Amino acid sequence: MKLRFSEKALEQLKAKNQWTNLCFNTIERLGLDDRGVNRFIMLANVKNISDYDHAIDTPIGKVHYQEEVSRILDKDNEIDYDDYRHAFILLVNGQVVEDDIPVMNELKKIDK
Repeated sequence: MKLRFSEKALEQLKAKNQWTNLCFNTIERLGLDDRGVNRFIMLANVKNISDYDHAIDTPIGKVHYQEEVSRILDKDNEIDYDDYRHAFILLVNGQVVEDDIPVMNELKKIDK
């Protein structure tokens, strides 16, 4: 499994100091949504990465994720940034899977 970050996505994450200790999770798993939607979410600056089952090596270091996220990801994954909508996007095998990924610091919402 591969994971890349586009230059635009990295610029946005670095500008907000949200590019270290990145973890992927779902909103449902975090208890932030009671509608049962497995919406993809990025957490930054996570202190306790031992809560995460898996990790992917990336050019910016390991990105940790929960088992539920492995159902969303596939062989070729990329996080991009849409300047027009000011939103992070997840592309899996070249197809948009999530088009408005929230980015949160561990418990405090920073940006979407």
